[in-house]
Amino acid sequence: MIKYKATNNKDAENFVFECEDLNTAKNWIINHNLDLSKEWNIKEDNFVAKNKLDVAFREIQDIDNQWVAMSYILDCLNDKQLEIAQKLINDLKKKEKN
Repeated sequence: MIKYKATNNKDAENFVFECEDLNTAKNWIINHNLDLSKEWNIKEDNFVAKNKLDVAFREIQDIDNQWVAMSYILDCLNDKQLEIAQKLINDLKKKEKN
């Protein structure tokens, strides 16, 4: 089984699931009644790569170098994704205060 991630460009909604191949993954979208009016993109999930990046980022001690790395990562996000990320960060900060 291969882990796939289905995302759409409309609102950054996404799902991670396992299937045998790409054709089965396409059928997964139809069988799980996802909104077919959205353009769904399916690709293999990259959890391991994300985890390695996260660990490497946390090991950067110089704040200026942290900014360079974070700035590069943030440049890869569109406005909607940045808005969603900011909301998540705000929610997490509120939870930490409680």
